[in-house]
Amino acid sequence: MGFLTTLLVLFGTIFVIILVGIVVIQRRNKKAVIGKVFCTFFLPHKVRIDTLCRVENKEVFYTTPEGRERTYLIDHNKTATALYPPGQPRLLQAEVQSIVYNSEDPEPIDPYGGDPLISPELLNNLQNEKFSRAMVGEAAREADAGDRLAVGLSKKDYIIILIPAAVGLIALIITYLVYINTSNIARILGV
Repeated sequence: MGFLTTLLVLFGTIFVIILVGIVVIQRRNKKAVIGKVFCTFFLPHKVRIDTLCRVENKEVFYTTPEGRERTYLIDHNKTATALYPPGQPRLLQAEVQSIVYNSEDPEPIDPYGGDPLISPELLNNLQNEKFSRAMVGEAAREADAGDRLAVGLSKKDYIIILIPAAVGLIALIITYLVYINTSNIARILGV
């Protein structure tokens, strides 16, 4: 055999070994997640544990590092898809449902609940000094305009302003009608 043939056989063998290794690892990871859920537990003292937990009858069973088994509830509206095991290349990972718990609460944490008070984009813009100054300036201009427009008047204030205005308008109309009638009478009498 020549040098090229030996090199080709060597690289082919390495390629087949790598391919078989990938398939074996993929199958092992897929088997590992059957009947399980990937849980994140937030423990006291700001400690977080990520682990696979056994699922039976809509309940999650977690064995603590001390060896005690704890039971948690599953709410499928509070789950997401994760890749297990974390840190491995995507090609080797298996998809699994994931759920987040406070270790002292059997109900899962809802990662989708409620509207945030501030969006990440707005927070980024607030950290930008020019944007913050522009927003403060715009708010000040709006506040000044609001003061000039008498925003915040009560119903009583509007009535106090509108009644004299309406009486003045009616008086103006009556005066105009009296003037027209007087001029018509004067024309008829020839005065």
